[in-house]
Amino acid sequence: MSALYLKSQRKLFDIRERLLSNDIRVTEADLKPTDRFLMERFITAAVSIEGELSPRESFNDIAPSSLVAAEYRPQLKAVSIDIETDYQASTLYSIAIYSDDISIVYMVGLADSTSLKTDESRNLEFHQLNSEREVITAFVQKIRELDPDVIMGWNIVNFDLRCLQDYCDRLKMPLELGRNSETMAWRKARDSNDRYYALLPGRAVLDGIELMRSATYQFENFSLEHVSRQLLDRGKLVDDVDQRGEEITDLFVNNKPALALYNLEDCRLVWDIF
Repeated sequence: MSALYLKSQRKLFDIRERLLSNDIRVTEADLKPTDRFLMERFITAAVSIEGELSPRESFNDIAPSSLVAAEYRPQLKAVSIDIETDYQASTLYSIAIYSDDISIVYMVGLADSTSLKTDESRNLEFHQLNSEREVITAFVQKIRELDPDVIMGWNIVNFDLRCLQDYCDRLKMPLELGRNSETMAWRKARDSNDRYYALLPGRAVLDGIELMRSATYQFENFSLEHVSRQLLDRGKLVDDVDQRGEEITDLFVNNKPALALYNLEDCRLVWDIF
């Protein structure tokens, strides 16, 4: 048996296809090169790195000369985010950010800032801004300021982040949520044209639905309303969940503070589930 090592992933894939097309048996061809690299060094979690350090704005870049397994448990910073839109998801209404220390909602409206009380007696920073562009810009700036390691949400990849990307594309502005003000890389799932994967440089994106499924939880459905009722015995702040699209638009037009509380509660539900 021969082991082949190549300098690029593209060459690896090319050689693999050539071997298979000539009926040459290739063992462990399904392993990702990155996984193989870690497995060969017995790295399963934390790692000790030696190499040249290059300080960046909010992180350190290292050109490694060696990697070995290590014992380390980091204290990660996380936030939960959620967006509200019209029924067709073509218009952005608001974006909320929540953690143990943060309760913020940015909403399209007449420029104004105020403080609201949540049902857990916390102050909610409620900022109304003039346009979708200003709301997205304020949100991106706050993420940059908070600098979380983890951004979580419910269906966050295929709804919240995907919608924000669409709005930014329409507005011809970048969605720079990465740790070095980098943009997201998108990849379509092979089994569906409507399902995406998002790579956010320097941060982990955790989708509540995917996490629950991978942890083998079983529910009648994986809507946030249903799961939160089962696990937390509380749910969304609307009267009719099945018709919430109409109610959300009505709140946006007639009662923006109530929509802000609703938006934040969706973030809080995800936060409390995990």
